[in-house]
Amino acid sequence: MAMTNTEAIRELEQKVAVLEVRVEVLRGDIDRVDKALEESERKRWNVTMSFIGAFLALLGGLIVNLLRK
Repeated sequence: MAMTNTEAIRELEQKVAVLEVRVEVLRGDIDRVDKALEESERKRWNVTMSFIGAFLALLGGLIVNLLRK
């Protein structure tokens, strides 16, 4: 037995509602991934700056020791 137009519309409305919920969940997931990526980049930059600072401190120490001799 074929569906009536009303039944078909109701079924489509239900499917659209499910898809809308899935899209909202995906948007939330994307937002979380974006925040995690930003934090990862920030942490990577902090580690890089720490290594550069340590290298410059070592270089400065070496120069001072060479100039004292």
